[in-house]
Amino acid sequence: MKLHLVAFSIPYPPDYGGVIDVFYKLKALRNSGVEVVLHCFEYGERTKQKELETICSHVYYYKRINPISSVVNGLPYFVGSRMNTLLLENLKQDNLPILFEGIHCSGYANHPDLTNRIKIIRTHNIESRYYENLSNASSAPFLKRQYWDFESKRLKKSELKLLESADFVMAISKSDQSFFSSHIDVPVKLVSAFHPYEKVVSKAGTGKYALFHGDLSVGENADAAIELMSMCEELEFPLYIAGKNPSEEFESKCMDFKNIHLEKNVTHSRMNDLIQDAQLILLHGFHKAGFKLKWLYSLFAGRHCLVPEIMLTGALAEEAMHSYKDWNELKDLFLKYSKEPFIKGEIEKRKSLLLQEFSNEKNAEKIIAEIIKIQDS
Repeated sequence: MKLHLVAFSIPYPPDYGGVIDVFYKLKALRNSGVEVVLHCFEYGERTKQKELETICSHVYYYKRINPISSVVNGLPYFVGSRMNTLLLENLKQDNLPILFEGIHCSGYANHPDLTNRIKIIRTHNIESRYYENLSNASSAPFLKRQYWDFESKRLKKSELKLLESADFVMAISKSDQSFFSSHIDVPVKLVSAFHPYEKVVSKAGTGKYALFHGDLSVGENADAAIELMSMCEELEFPLYIAGKNPSEEFESKCMDFKNIHLEKNVTHSRMNDLIQDAQLILLHGFHKAGFKLKWLYSLFAGRHCLVPEIMLTGALAEEAMHSYKDWNELKDLFLKYSKEPFIKGEIEKRKSLLLQEFSNEKNAEKIIAEIIKIQDS
């Protein structure tokens, strides 16, 4: 089998949520015998990568188009700016199935020149809800909040219409699958996140610190980390914070606390060590948004994971986490599990749960099976 995959960015290095899912999906599809023609967008620090040529049969790179022309069609900027006409011309060269990664890349999904093609859209979030939550982030600069509000309003008008253009939609979580199934008429299949782990590597025993990790340039993550700083200072327990691109203001805030250790822009290897050696992984946050890839890293490699109920998505793997409703429950769980050794029975439980739902091989086979079903119908 051969297919086109249109990615919103260059999926290497796989160093944040969305591109992690794309990169390991590419590897899993190749390992299942699929030839992938990759189309991806080059911008910022993400530039052409030879590594992708070893996985894909061909790689096309595009520039995002300018802001004015991208929004005249009523689409969000992050969708319209990826409607490069070269992309459309390259997709028209054959009749292969097309997998659009995220609403970001789906601007051409309903184009008349692609009417007779098999089209799949991978959803990473309910984007209209995600951007609305971003726009309500209290610590974000005013102009950023205005931009996110603008994108959210446009998404509410276009997101479901774009998804209706697909032969089927691949949701990343059960909660997203349930939402989309109730709002669109095309099949919505659960295909869980792809990731770098082939087995559970969590260590039994006890660690010496709590860990919060995530992209610290995202306002919600920075706000969550700041809340945890105060709690860990009060409980006199060391907190490591690891993630990408913290602001100067955030770095300064960390220096106000004696028990806080900030590690920024760490390598994958260092992040894995931090997760494995922690006693507690604090998956703190405020909004439900897909299934977060950092949860998988924490479950495959970490010890006790604490997560707010509001962020649960219905995944089987969440049975291996400890959830809390409010701040008092978080403190109670923190005090309990900061002293409790992580036992081999918990590791076996994770092996059972994670490999049911988060096997890259099985999820690649799901995609292939759905495409074959459509081809044969």
